[in-house]
Order: sequence, then C-alpha cells, then structure tokens
Amino acid sequence: MPYWSMYCIYCSGFIIDGLLECVPAAKRSEPAFRWLFKAESGAALACPYCDELIGFGFNGTP
Repeated sequence: MPYWSMYCIYCSGFIIDGLLECVPAAKRSEPAFRWLFKAESGAALACPYCDELIGFGFNGTP
C-alpha cells in the first residue's frame, strides 16, 4: 500500500493513510482503485476531518 502523507487542501488536516487496504479484493481491479493507489489524475479521496473530496492532478499533487 502507498504511504500517504499530505495535508487536506480545505481544512489542513494531516492525512497519513488512505486506508486502501480496507478496499475489498474484488474492487481492487477497478480503474478507480488503481488511480487512487498511484495518486493519478481522476482519483479522489475524502478527507477524514472535513469530508471534502481531494482530487489529484497530473503530477500526483492534491
């Protein structure tokens, strides 16, 4: 699993883990999981503090 270490761009909460290991095995083959795993453009995760969606740009930055 990738190591997450970023601050939410909305509330500045520190996100240390995307909890991708909690995704069921059947869903891991979907493109959305691969995009999120690699922090690619088109992927988004919800901030655990403010529930805003954080997307990724082409260079992997939020």
